[in-house]
Amino acid sequence: MRENKILENVTVLNKVDNRQYLITSVTDGVGTACLLENGEVNEDISVMISSSNAIAFRLISNPNVPDIPDGYSVEDGILLKDGVAATQQGSLVIKSIVTSVPGKLLLSVLPRENTTEYDDYIDLFAYKPDEDKFKKLIPVSIPMPEVIGVCDKYVILKTSYTHFETKKDFNGKDIFAEYFDNAEIIVYDGAKNYISSYLMLDAPINNVITVRNSMNVPTWVIEYTEQVCDNNYYNPNCDCGYDCENDCGDYDECNNCDYHLDTITNTKELIEMDHIKAEMIALNGGTLMRLNSINIPSHIKSVSIGWNSADFIRLEDRIMIGEYVDKIITDSKIMSAVEGYDWIVDTSKEDNVTRIALANDNMEIKYIVITETSDRGDVVKVE
Repeated sequence: MRENKILENVTVLNKVDNRQYLITSVTDGVGTACLLENGEVNEDISVMISSSNAIAFRLISNPNVPDIPDGYSVEDGILLKDGVAATQQGSLVIKSIVTSVPGKLLLSVLPRENTTEYDDYIDLFAYKPDEDKFKKLIPVSIPMPEVIGVCDKYVILKTSYTHFETKKDFNGKDIFAEYFDNAEIIVYDGAKNYISSYLMLDAPINNVITVRNSMNVPTWVIEYTEQVCDNNYYNPNCDCGYDCENDCGDYDECNNCDYHLDTITNTKELIEMDHIKAEMIALNGGTLMRLNSINIPSHIKSVSIGWNSADFIRLEDRIMIGEYVDKIITDSKIMSAVEGYDWIVDTSKEDNVTRIALANDNMEIKYIVITETSDRGDVVKVE
């Protein structure tokens, strides 16, 4: 056992008598460990553990939550701790610190062998300072990821795969462009130190919104644009069998029905984005689950889920209230009146009147009251 594991509440195995002990106290780096018998601590039998004899013990369990490593930085490919080289890193060339979690650093590392044509691909590593160990988390190199959420022991990242290709337009002119392949959501389990889940998406991710919910289930909405043809490069002679000016479903057959990035203007913005799609995903035991998806007319500003599973989605131009309420509010005055009230905490319905309780971060409450009428539709007010 390493001497830095001499901590209170740590259970160790004594290699000499083959019995387990619990470290009950630590003073000046020396731990007092008492014998564990049938789950009970026997304080009459104890041993002292220090740097000189720690090798005679094996770590069984450590319930202590490690600190988040701090003071680390990267300079010229070297991982530094308080400005000094943190370790002997051999042939590893560190590009950046992706993020920090308790007891570990997530690092982007220059691939040892350049197996791709792209300079921005990296190898994803975890580094445990207390054990001075590096671990490669994904066998292959990936595009530089971005952290979209940290929940308890999990880190959620996103990345996007593209390729460059020359294609001919319908006039026979060569067009060199960057084409989208797929996007990926990656979950890193910081406690077990491995990648626990992947989720592939066949459309570019525009935005990721953290869902406020009352069920302690990490949930996000992935906002992306569904694949459509680019009319600027539309081939009127395309025989893929789809109406390419509107929606092409056969992207392999239709040479011009790809997402591609505008390399002429170098804006790296998608050409011809059609309707926006929002898909809700949740993290359950380290595994990502796809829940539901909807088409939306504008970008999402916030999402919350109440105790009764009602969804409150605030878009740029409307409010959508889901599940059994199923209402859409576009009145700008109503939207302004509940600006900042993005927690849906209760919904109730009596006869033709629905009341939706919303809270802000200061626990102040406002109600959207919707009265259904037979002659003028819904009458909406805020209380």
